[in-house]
Amino acid sequence: MIYSTDIVIFGGGIAGLWLLSQLKKQGYHAILLESNTLGAGQTILSQGIIHGGTKYAIKQTLTPLAQHIKTMPARWQACLVGQGEVDLTQTKQLASHQNLWFPLQFGSQFVGFLASNAMRSRVEKLKPSHYPQIFQTPLFKGHVYSLNEPVLDVPSLLACFRQHYAAYIAKIDTEAMQLLVEETGIKKIVTHGIEIHAQRFIFTCGEQNEMFAKKLQADTIKTQCRPLRMLLIKSLPHPLYAHCVDKHFKPRLTITSYPTDEGYAWYIGGEIAEKGASMSAQDTYDYGLSELKQLFPWLSFQNLQWKTLFVNRAEPWQADGKIPAMPTLTAHRNSLFAWPVKLAYAPLLAQETIAFLQRDQIKPRFTPEHSLNSLFPVPEITLPPWQESSGWN
Repeated sequence: MIYSTDIVIFGGGIAGLWLLSQLKKQGYHAILLESNTLGAGQTILSQGIIHGGTKYAIKQTLTPLAQHIKTMPARWQACLVGQGEVDLTQTKQLASHQNLWFPLQFGSQFVGFLASNAMRSRVEKLKPSHYPQIFQTPLFKGHVYSLNEPVLDVPSLLACFRQHYAAYIAKIDTEAMQLLVEETGIKKIVTHGIEIHAQRFIFTCGEQNEMFAKKLQADTIKTQCRPLRMLLIKSLPHPLYAHCVDKHFKPRLTITSYPTDEGYAWYIGGEIAEKGASMSAQDTYDYGLSELKQLFPWLSFQNLQWKTLFVNRAEPWQADGKIPAMPTLTAHRNSLFAWPVKLAYAPLLAQETIAFLQRDQIKPRFTPEHSLNSLFPVPEITLPPWQESSGWN
Protein backbone atom coordinates (compact mmCIF):
# COMPACT_ATOMS: atom_id res chain seq x y z
CA MET A 1 0.00 0.00 0.00
CA ILE A 2 1.21 3.51 -0.83
CA TYR A 3 0.35 6.40 1.48
CA SER A 4 1.19 9.83 0.03
CA THR A 5 1.20 13.00 2.10
CA ASP A 6 2.70 16.46 1.85
CA ILE A 7 4.82 16.42 5.00
CA VAL A 8 6.07 13.74 7.38
CA ILE A 9 7.17 14.90 10.84
CA PHE A 10 9.32 12.61 12.99
CA GLY A 11 9.04 13.21 16.74
CA GLY A 12 6.03 13.73 19.01
CA GLY A 13 7.39 16.35 21.36
CA ILE A 14 6.12 19.92 21.54
CA ALA A 15 8.11 21.00 18.46
CA GLY A 16 6.59 18.34 16.21
CA LEU A 17 3.07 18.72 17.58
CA TRP A 18 3.03 22.50 17.23
CA LEU A 19 4.41 22.23 13.71
CA LEU A 20 1.73 19.66 12.80
CA SER A 21 -1.00 22.04 13.96
CA GLN A 22 0.34 24.91 11.88
CA LEU A 23 0.88 22.83 8.76
CA LYS A 24 -2.75 21.70 8.95
CA LYS A 25 -3.79 25.33 9.35
CA GLN A 26 -1.92 26.20 6.15
CA GLY A 27 -3.73 23.48 4.21
CA TYR A 28 -0.94 20.88 4.07
CA HIS A 29 -1.67 17.23 4.60
CA ALA A 30 0.87 16.39 7.28
CA ILE A 31 1.38 13.40 9.54
CA LEU A 32 3.48 12.95 12.66
CA LEU A 33 5.30 9.70 13.45
CA GLU A 34 6.36 8.81 17.00
CA SER A 35 8.05 5.61 18.14
CA ASN A 36 7.33 6.07 21.84
CA THR A 37 4.69 8.08 23.72
CA LEU A 38 3.87 11.71 23.00
CA GLY A 39 6.21 14.04 24.85
CA ALA A 40 8.69 11.32 25.85
CA GLY A 41 12.10 12.76 26.68
CA GLN A 42 12.74 16.48 26.78
CA THR A 43 9.13 17.67 26.56
CA ILE A 44 7.70 15.75 29.52
CA LEU A 45 10.87 16.37 31.54
CA SER A 46 10.71 20.13 30.97
CA GLN A 47 9.33 22.28 33.78
CA GLY A 48 6.57 23.71 31.62
CA ILE A 49 7.80 27.30 32.03
CA ILE A 50 7.10 29.57 29.07
CA HIS A 51 10.30 31.55 29.42
CA GLY A 52 10.42 35.22 28.60
CA GLY A 53 14.18 35.37 29.03
CA THR A 54 14.34 37.02 32.45
CA LYS A 55 16.53 34.35 34.01
CA TYR A 56 19.07 34.96 31.24
CA ALA A 57 18.78 38.74 31.45
CA ILE A 58 19.48 38.84 35.19
CA LYS A 59 23.14 38.30 34.41
CA GLN A 60 22.88 42.04 33.71
CA THR A 61 23.67 41.60 30.04
CA LEU A 62 20.71 41.25 27.71
CA THR A 63 21.89 38.20 25.77
CA PRO A 64 20.50 37.38 22.30
CA LEU A 65 18.44 34.58 23.85
CA ALA A 66 16.99 36.94 26.47
CA GLN A 67 16.01 39.41 23.75
CA HIS A 68 14.54 36.98 21.21
CA ILE A 69 12.48 34.90 23.64
CA LYS A 70 10.77 37.81 25.40
CA THR A 71 7.78 37.80 23.03
CA MET A 72 6.98 34.12 23.58
CA PRO A 73 4.85 34.33 26.78
CA ALA A 74 2.33 36.66 25.12
CA ARG A 75 2.09 34.34 22.15
CA TRP A 76 1.38 31.34 24.35
CA GLN A 77 -1.02 33.26 26.58
CA ALA A 78 -3.12 34.13 23.52
CA CYS A 79 -3.39 30.40 22.77
CA LEU A 80 -4.36 29.59 26.36
CA VAL A 81 -7.41 31.87 26.11
CA GLY A 82 -8.39 30.67 22.62
CA GLN A 83 -7.15 33.71 20.72
CA GLY A 84 -3.86 32.39 19.34
CA GLU A 85 -2.62 30.13 16.58
CA VAL A 86 -3.43 26.91 18.50
CA ASP A 87 -6.43 26.23 20.75
CA LEU A 88 -4.87 25.51 24.14
CA THR A 89 -7.92 26.38 26.21
CA GLN A 90 -7.94 22.87 27.72
CA THR A 91 -4.33 23.15 28.89
CA LYS A 92 -4.04 23.42 32.65
CA GLN A 93 -2.10 26.49 33.75
CA LEU A 94 -0.30 25.67 37.01
CA ALA A 95 0.70 29.29 37.59
CA SER A 96 0.01 32.48 35.66
CA HIS A 97 3.43 33.83 36.65
CA GLN A 98 6.78 32.36 37.59
CA ASN A 99 8.41 34.20 40.51
CA LEU A 100 11.99 35.32 41.05
CA TRP A 101 13.43 35.60 44.53
CA PHE A 102 16.80 36.23 46.07
CA PRO A 103 18.11 36.35 49.64
CA LEU A 104 18.26 39.75 51.29
CA GLN A 105 22.07 39.86 51.38
CA PHE A 106 22.22 39.86 47.57
CA GLY A 107 19.49 42.46 47.11
CA SER A 108 21.56 45.52 46.28
CA GLN A 109 23.11 43.72 43.30
CA PHE A 110 19.74 43.12 41.65
CA VAL A 111 17.19 45.71 42.73
CA GLY A 112 18.59 48.53 40.59
CA PHE A 113 18.95 46.36 37.52
CA LEU A 114 15.43 44.94 37.84
CA ALA A 115 14.08 48.49 38.09
CA SER A 116 15.89 49.56 34.90
CA ASN A 117 14.09 50.33 31.65
CA ALA A 118 15.48 47.14 30.11
CA MET A 119 13.77 44.97 32.73
CA ARG A 120 10.71 46.95 33.79
CA SER A 121 8.35 45.26 31.32
CA ARG A 122 9.54 41.80 32.38
CA VAL A 123 9.23 41.92 36.17
CA GLU A 124 7.05 43.32 38.93
CA LYS A 125 8.27 43.73 42.51
CA LEU A 126 5.77 42.16 44.89
CA LYS A 127 4.64 43.54 48.20
CA PRO A 128 5.05 41.07 51.08
CA SER A 129 1.28 40.67 51.28
CA HIS A 130 1.34 39.35 47.70
CA TYR A 131 4.21 36.89 48.21
CA PRO A 132 3.52 33.20 47.49
CA GLN A 133 2.15 31.46 50.57
CA ILE A 134 5.42 29.69 51.28
CA PHE A 135 7.14 33.06 51.87
CA GLN A 136 4.40 34.36 54.18
CA THR A 137 6.56 34.02 57.28
CA PRO A 138 8.78 36.42 59.27
CA LEU A 139 11.60 33.93 58.78
CA PHE A 140 11.79 34.73 55.07
CA LYS A 141 14.42 37.37 54.36
CA GLY A 142 14.51 38.34 50.72
CA HIS A 143 12.89 40.03 47.74
CA VAL A 144 10.24 38.49 45.48
CA TYR A 145 9.38 39.54 41.93
CA SER A 146 6.69 38.30 39.58
CA LEU A 147 7.71 37.35 36.02
CA ASN A 148 5.40 37.31 33.04
CA GLU A 149 6.09 33.62 32.46
CA PRO A 150 3.19 31.16 32.79
CA VAL A 151 3.83 27.62 33.97
CA LEU A 152 1.89 24.89 32.16
CA ASP A 153 0.97 21.34 33.04
CA VAL A 154 2.79 19.56 30.22
CA PRO A 155 0.61 16.40 30.12
CA SER A 156 -2.52 18.51 29.60
CA LEU A 157 -0.67 20.51 26.92
CA LEU A 158 0.13 17.29 25.08
CA ALA A 159 -3.47 16.13 25.53
CA CYS A 160 -4.69 19.26 23.72
CA PHE A 161 -2.68 18.42 20.64
CA ARG A 162 -3.62 14.73 20.77
CA GLN A 163 -7.31 15.61 21.06
CA HIS A 164 -7.24 17.96 18.06
CA TYR A 165 -4.85 16.08 15.77
CA ALA A 166 -5.04 12.36 16.66
CA ALA A 167 -6.15 11.56 13.10
CA TYR A 168 -2.72 12.68 11.87
CA ILE A 169 -0.51 11.11 14.55
CA ALA A 170 0.82 7.54 14.36
CA LYS A 171 2.90 5.30 16.54
CA ILE A 172 5.42 3.40 14.48
CA ASP A 173 8.07 0.82 15.20
CA THR A 174 11.35 2.42 14.09
CA GLU A 175 13.07 -0.99 14.30
CA ALA A 176 10.77 -2.18 11.51
CA MET A 177 11.03 1.06 9.54
CA GLN A 178 13.27 1.58 6.52
CA LEU A 179 14.31 4.93 5.09
CA LEU A 180 14.99 4.49 1.40
CA VAL A 181 17.41 7.20 0.36
CA GLU A 182 18.48 8.34 -3.10
CA GLU A 183 20.47 11.30 -4.44
CA THR A 184 17.60 13.76 -3.99
CA GLY A 185 16.96 12.66 -0.41
CA ILE A 186 14.41 10.33 1.17
CA LYS A 187 12.45 8.47 -1.50
CA LYS A 188 10.03 6.77 0.90
CA ILE A 189 9.53 5.22 4.30
CA VAL A 190 8.64 1.54 4.37
CA THR A 191 7.09 -0.08 7.44
CA HIS A 192 4.93 -3.20 7.75
CA GLY A 193 4.29 -3.26 4.00
CA ILE A 194 3.20 0.38 3.84
CA GLU A 195 5.14 2.87 1.71
CA ILE A 196 4.92 6.46 2.93
CA HIS A 197 5.81 9.12 0.35
CA ALA A 198 6.04 12.87 1.06
CA GLN A 199 7.26 16.12 -0.43
CA ARG A 200 9.30 16.89 2.68
CA PHE A 201 10.46 15.03 5.80
CA ILE A 202 10.98 17.06 8.97
CA PHE A 203 12.89 15.77 11.99
CA THR A 204 11.99 17.20 15.41
CA CYS A 205 13.46 14.31 17.38
CA GLY A 206 15.82 16.14 19.70
CA GLU A 207 18.73 13.87 20.53
CA GLN A 208 17.74 11.46 17.73
CA ASN A 209 18.12 14.10 15.01
CA GLU A 210 21.79 13.27 14.65
CA MET A 211 21.03 9.55 14.25
CA PHE A 212 18.66 10.31 11.36
CA ALA A 213 21.18 12.75 9.88
CA LYS A 214 23.78 9.97 9.78
CA LYS A 215 21.33 7.68 7.99
CA LEU A 216 20.93 10.39 5.37
CA GLN A 217 24.70 10.99 5.26
CA ALA A 218 24.09 14.59 6.29
CA ASP A 219 27.46 14.81 8.00
CA THR A 220 27.32 18.54 8.71
CA ILE A 221 24.19 18.20 10.88
CA LYS A 222 25.33 17.59 14.43
CA THR A 223 23.70 17.72 17.83
CA GLN A 224 25.14 18.93 21.10
CA CYS A 225 23.76 17.70 24.41
CA ARG A 226 23.90 19.67 27.64
CA PRO A 227 23.03 17.24 30.45
CA LEU A 228 21.04 17.90 33.61
CA ARG A 229 20.09 15.77 36.59
CA MET A 230 16.77 17.14 37.80
CA LEU A 231 15.63 16.56 41.38
CA LEU A 232 12.04 15.60 42.22
CA ILE A 233 10.85 15.54 45.83
CA LYS A 234 7.52 15.00 47.57
CA SER A 235 5.46 15.73 49.57
CA LEU A 236 5.59 19.45 50.42
CA PRO A 237 2.73 21.44 51.97
CA HIS A 238 2.84 24.38 49.53
CA PRO A 239 3.35 24.81 45.78
CA LEU A 240 6.10 27.08 44.48
CA TYR A 241 6.89 28.35 41.00
CA ALA A 242 10.09 30.35 41.26
CA HIS A 243 13.72 30.94 40.34
CA CYS A 244 16.14 31.63 43.19
CA VAL A 245 19.10 33.73 42.07
CA ASP A 246 22.52 33.56 43.69
CA LYS A 247 25.24 36.18 43.99
CA HIS A 248 26.74 35.06 40.67
CA PHE A 249 23.53 36.02 38.82
CA LYS A 250 22.71 32.37 38.11
CA PRO A 251 19.50 30.51 38.94
CA ARG A 252 20.56 28.73 42.13
CA LEU A 253 17.47 26.62 41.70
CA THR A 254 14.26 26.69 39.67
CA ILE A 255 11.19 25.09 41.21
CA THR A 256 7.87 24.08 39.69
CA SER A 257 5.20 22.13 41.58
CA TYR A 258 2.58 19.48 40.92
CA PRO A 259 -0.30 18.34 43.14
CA THR A 260 -0.16 14.77 44.45
CA ASP A 261 -2.37 12.81 46.84
CA GLU A 262 -0.05 13.68 49.73
CA GLY A 263 0.65 17.35 48.96
CA TYR A 264 2.93 18.79 46.29
CA ALA A 265 5.86 17.42 44.34
CA TRP A 266 8.63 19.95 43.73
CA TYR A 267 10.53 19.56 40.47
CA ILE A 268 13.88 21.29 40.84
CA GLY A 269 16.30 22.50 38.19
CA GLY A 270 18.79 25.34 37.99
CA GLU A 271 22.31 25.04 39.36
CA ILE A 272 21.34 21.92 41.31
CA ALA A 273 20.54 20.13 38.06
CA GLU A 274 23.60 21.54 36.26
CA LYS A 275 25.95 20.27 38.98
CA GLY A 276 23.94 17.08 39.38
CA ALA A 277 24.77 16.06 35.81
CA SER A 278 28.24 15.04 37.03
CA MET A 279 27.03 13.62 40.37
CA SER A 280 25.34 10.41 41.43
CA ALA A 281 21.63 10.46 42.21
CA GLN A 282 22.33 10.28 45.95
CA ASP A 283 24.87 13.11 45.85
CA THR A 284 22.46 15.25 43.84
CA TYR A 285 19.75 14.68 46.43
CA ASP A 286 22.11 15.44 49.32
CA TYR A 287 23.27 18.65 47.65
CA GLY A 288 19.72 19.66 46.79
CA LEU A 289 18.49 18.99 50.31
CA SER A 290 21.30 21.10 51.75
CA GLU A 291 20.32 23.99 49.44
CA LEU A 292 16.64 23.70 50.38
CA LYS A 293 17.41 23.73 54.10
CA GLN A 294 19.49 26.89 53.66
CA LEU A 295 16.82 28.66 51.63
CA PHE A 296 13.77 27.46 53.58
CA PRO A 297 14.92 27.14 57.22
CA TRP A 298 11.30 27.30 58.43
CA LEU A 299 10.26 24.18 56.49
CA SER A 300 10.66 20.57 57.53
CA PHE A 301 12.24 18.32 54.94
CA GLN A 302 11.81 15.13 56.95
CA ASN A 303 10.44 11.93 55.43
CA LEU A 304 10.66 13.12 51.84
CA GLN A 305 10.38 10.80 48.87
CA TRP A 306 12.73 11.67 46.05
CA LYS A 307 14.14 10.66 42.69
CA THR A 308 16.43 12.23 40.11
CA LEU A 309 15.88 12.41 36.37
CA PHE A 310 18.68 12.61 33.83
CA VAL A 311 17.87 14.90 30.90
CA ASN A 312 19.95 15.56 27.79
CA ARG A 313 19.07 18.95 26.35
CA ALA A 314 19.59 18.29 22.65
CA GLU A 315 20.40 21.32 20.52
CA PRO A 316 22.11 22.07 17.21
CA TRP A 317 25.87 21.94 17.63
CA GLN A 318 27.55 25.23 18.62
CA ALA A 319 31.29 25.85 18.44
CA ASP A 320 31.30 27.29 21.96
CA GLY A 321 28.95 24.64 23.36
CA LYS A 322 26.52 27.26 24.66
CA ILE A 323 22.75 27.36 24.26
CA PRO A 324 21.70 28.73 20.84
CA ALA A 325 19.86 32.05 20.92
CA MET A 326 17.13 30.98 18.51
CA PRO A 327 15.37 27.85 17.27
CA THR A 328 17.30 26.29 14.42
CA LEU A 329 16.25 24.80 11.10
CA THR A 330 18.73 23.08 8.77
CA ALA A 331 17.93 21.64 5.34
CA HIS A 332 19.43 18.56 3.70
CA ARG A 333 17.97 17.71 0.29
CA ASN A 334 14.27 16.98 0.90
CA SER A 335 14.61 16.87 4.68
CA LEU A 336 14.63 19.49 7.41
CA PHE A 337 16.17 19.12 10.85
CA ALA A 338 14.60 21.30 13.53
CA TRP A 339 15.47 22.14 17.12
CA PRO A 340 13.25 24.46 19.21
CA VAL A 341 16.03 25.02 21.83
CA LYS A 342 13.39 25.94 24.45
CA LEU A 343 9.81 24.72 24.94
CA ALA A 344 8.67 28.34 24.65
CA TYR A 345 10.13 28.60 21.13
CA ALA A 346 7.87 25.93 19.57
CA PRO A 347 5.59 28.54 17.90
CA LEU A 348 8.53 30.39 16.36
CA LEU A 349 10.11 27.18 15.07
CA ALA A 350 6.83 26.21 13.37
CA GLN A 351 6.53 29.68 11.85
CA GLU A 352 10.07 29.55 10.45
CA THR A 353 9.57 26.02 9.11
CA ILE A 354 6.43 26.98 7.20
CA ALA A 355 8.15 30.09 5.82
CA PHE A 356 10.99 27.86 4.60
CA LEU A 357 8.56 25.47 2.88
CA GLN A 358 6.80 28.36 1.18
CA ARG A 359 10.10 29.83 -0.04
CA ASP A 360 10.92 26.36 -1.37
CA GLN A 361 7.62 26.36 -3.30
CA ILE A 362 6.24 23.39 -1.35
CA LYS A 363 2.47 23.65 -1.71
CA PRO A 364 -0.40 21.44 -0.47
CA ARG A 365 -0.79 18.62 -2.96
CA PHE A 366 -1.86 15.27 -1.49
CA THR A 367 -5.01 13.84 0.09
CA PRO A 368 -4.44 10.20 1.13
CA GLU A 369 -7.10 7.61 0.34
CA HIS A 370 -6.75 5.86 3.70
CA SER A 371 -7.03 7.29 7.20
CA LEU A 372 -3.77 7.14 9.13
CA ASN A 373 -5.54 5.71 12.18
CA SER A 374 -6.73 2.72 10.14
CA LEU A 375 -3.08 1.86 9.49
CA PHE A 376 -1.33 2.74 12.75
CA PRO A 377 -2.31 3.22 16.42
CA VAL A 378 -2.23 6.66 18.04
CA PRO A 379 0.52 6.98 20.69
CA GLU A 380 -0.47 7.63 24.28
CA ILE A 381 0.75 10.59 26.33
CA THR A 382 3.85 10.05 28.45
CA LEU A 383 3.18 9.67 32.16
CA PRO A 384 4.98 12.49 34.00
CA PRO A 385 7.59 11.41 36.56
CA TRP A 386 5.68 12.87 39.53
CA GLN A 387 2.78 10.52 38.73
CA GLU A 388 4.93 7.40 38.47
CA SER A 389 4.65 5.01 41.42
CA SER A 390 8.10 3.48 40.93
CA GLY A 391 11.62 4.83 41.26
CA TRP A 392 11.14 6.79 44.48
CA ASN A 393 13.66 6.67 47.31
